[in-house]
Amino acid sequence: MSFRGQRLRFDDVPTLPLPFSFSSPTHHAAAEPAAPPTTLQAAAKAAPTMRVAPASFWQPTERKPRQRKKPPPPPREFPKHGFESDRRGPFPIEWETVGHFQTWLQSHSRSLCVEFTCHEVKKSLVDGDKAVWTKRTTYRCVRDGYGDRTNPYEIRHPERQRKTFVKPLEHGCDASIVIKTYPGTQRILGHYNLAHSHPTGSANLKYMTLSREARRAIAEKVDLGVSRKRILFEMQGGAFDSAEAGVLSATDRDSLVSLQDIARIEQRSYRELIQLDPDDAKSTSLHVKRVEREGGFAYLKTRQMAAYMRGRHQKQLAGNAGLDLEQKERQAVVQRARDVAVEGIIPPLMDGIMAYLVPSQSTSPDTTSSDTFGYYTVDISCIPPMCTCSSYPRLRFCVHVAAVGLHFPATLIDIAIYPPPRQTALHESIDRALWSRPLPSPASAPASDSPSSLPHSLPRAAPSLSDIAIAASAQTAKELMSLAVDLQANPRPIEELRPLREAALTFSQPVSDVLPAKQKVAPNQSVNGDWKLTEKKMGEAGADGRRAAFGSGGTQGCKEAGTYGSIQRWRAPRKTCSRRRSKRAKAYTAADRIY
Repeated sequence: MSFRGQRLRFDDVPTLPLPFSFSSPTHHAAAEPAAPPTTLQAAAKAAPTMRVAPASFWQPTERKPRQRKKPPPPPREFPKHGFESDRRGPFPIEWETVGHFQTWLQSHSRSLCVEFTCHEVKKSLVDGDKAVWTKRTTYRCVRDGYGDRTNPYEIRHPERQRKTFVKPLEHGCDASIVIKTYPGTQRILGHYNLAHSHPTGSANLKYMTLSREARRAIAEKVDLGVSRKRILFEMQGGAFDSAEAGVLSATDRDSLVSLQDIARIEQRSYRELIQLDPDDAKSTSLHVKRVEREGGFAYLKTRQMAAYMRGRHQKQLAGNAGLDLEQKERQAVVQRARDVAVEGIIPPLMDGIMAYLVPSQSTSPDTTSSDTFGYYTVDISCIPPMCTCSSYPRLRFCVHVAAVGLHFPATLIDIAIYPPPRQTALHESIDRALWSRPLPSPASAPASDSPSSLPHSLPRAAPSLSDIAIAASAQTAKELMSLAVDLQANPRPIEELRPLREAALTFSQPVSDVLPAKQKVAPNQSVNGDWKLTEKKMGEAGADGRRAAFGSGGTQGCKEAGTYGSIQRWRAPRKTCSRRRSKRAKAYTAADRIY
């Protein structure tokens, strides 16, 4: 018979007495010795009995079946952190594209007079088709300060009044905007926390920055050279003329521009113009390339690029690199002159006046008025013709001069483009040929008039000139300038240049010579440390070369005592006995023998 898995109950089994008694120790001394039992029942009653489990414990019970695992939950209808899941959850705000969000953010910030900046950009770590979102961007209020609150600035002198103020609050601002982008769609979702810990509106207006349009307008005026006060007047002009002057609007911060804002933008544009990278050579090369692309001329002088620039210069002189910079600019000027209408050019109205009025290309002239505002005067009586515009002195040639020469050929204005000459005055061979003929030297003059015989050359007084002489000098200067331009454009043979050069040297004597003649001074010459030759040449007696003892401030007995002006470390003599010195000498001798 098997009893596995069942519990039994024994009702008829008597309990057995224990061989000892559980009497209390406190009554042990007073209790009398018990009489020996006579029967089994008396012994069982006298001794304590064992406890028996209840009847329900011994009754057989049925075995419960095992519970199976719950079935897995059905798959989600939308992936977690996906577009649909976020739209129904923590990101209820929706925009069409990122551009729509930027427009909303700008208008919302201006309406509440608050400002948000990008604080964190986090990309999804899952790539490929498994990614449910691509990027999450967090914008925080500028009054939050981010990590600036952890390291507060210690004000050592709070009694001083300062104009600057700090944007971040001591406890920060909790307002934030979080947006997320998702793959496969341009729509974005966002979450906006409106809990600003500071007042909004006009109270927060001074903590805002200028709009991007205002900063761009100020930067353009700064580049044009407009003064700060003029920019301030133009930016603030009309701010209080409108009917809504007393109503807070989105453009109030732009109308409250100050001189500090203009100075800050001016310094920023100036730094962008000249600030270089820590790697100076690399940034300089990039800046030179940018200037060349813009049409300017920049010469980079470095040791590494000397050979390259020398070869490039030779190609420029030989004409292999095309037109030089001047001829290129003249060619561009002639191209722009073709856009000037011939109907807008006013020819001379009276005989004897050789001046044309050419309309400006940037300012529309007033044709109904007799005033010449918007016109530039081109004088063809001189060679080359002159113009009153600001771009003429650069090349002595401009669009207005080219337009007159292009539309009125009878003026004989030279608008041709000349190729670069094969040889110029930069070549040493031309210099030798030009100066091969000896010129009159100062030594041929009388000894009394030579500058070398006198400590100071006597000034030659300029004679008083009449008005006719002054006018003749001005006309001669114009003719010489025309001749210089002609020589630069059309090189002449050396035989024709010699008399012109001699005449120029003869006429270019200084009217007054205040400084003495230049003397060639040899470099410092010393023989065995003696500078007497240099002192004799310079005419000054030198000071004693020996320096005073302790000239550097030291004193005798200190650790760093100055000796003849130089700091030398002083060490006390080391005391050694004769026995130690003899042992050391023997050791050195033994070492020499080993090696």
